[in-house]
Amino acid sequence: RRQLFKSEDGAAGVAAKLVPLLSDPVPNVQVQAAETLGQLGGAEAIPEVERLATGTKGSFALRREGLLSLARLD
Repeated sequence: RRQLFKSEDGAAGVAAKLVPLLSDPVPNVQVQAAETLGQLGGAEAIPEVERLATGTKGSFALRREGLLSLARLD
């Protein structure tokens, strides 16, 4: 089993490790990363999630989750 982060990383550390997953080649990984960033919160995630929400690339599910996560981050 692969561990993405340790509990001592904190929300900012976890967010930093999740941001690269927004560009993962698997769309479901991108959507889950966007959702998790929205739930974690933190200002450092806003630019990347905003890029998803306002971009024209990616699936509808990814852009939708970008918008929902951006609303949660605001």
